[in-house]
Amino acid sequence: ADNRMEVVKTVNGLTVLDDCYNAGPESVSMALSTLAQIAGEGANAARRVAVLGDMKELGKYAAGLHNAIGSQAALTRVALLITVGDLASGIGAGAIQHARRLRLPAPDVYHFETAQACAARISEFVAPGDCVLVKGSRAMQMEKIVGALTGAGSPNAHD
Repeated sequence: ADNRMEVVKTVNGLTVLDDCYNAGPESVSMALSTLAQIAGEGANAARRVAVLGDMKELGKYAAGLHNAIGSQAALTRVALLITVGDLASGIGAGAIQHARRLRLPAPDVYHFETAQACAARISEFVAPGDCVLVKGSRAMQMEKIVGALTGAGSPNAHD
């Protein structure tokens, strides 16, 4: 598993989209669309959860691009948005701002500074049946969060 959009069904009833390999605006945008497709529509749709880390190496465009991803999270009806890292906090702000502007339901937004901190508490936020996308730049170590969600490895393991 090289963490490129792998769909994992977990024992606790989650569907986890592990896309931790890398993250730029286009790949995160595509991943949000995939989340919407896999979660489905209508009465039997899964709750859409996105755990998004910093997108690195965007230079002076970083703030605007993170904000735009927030807009897309709102448009794709993400119900729970968890952001990881300084830059990613702009995704949460963007989601709330654009949801208000577009009169869409805003996602519940939570923020963690590190993947380690998020991994330690992620189980408090998700529920059986949820469809959870995990994505961020390699440097963010988002695979720790996937490990916590899937029960692979102890969340406190230091690799």
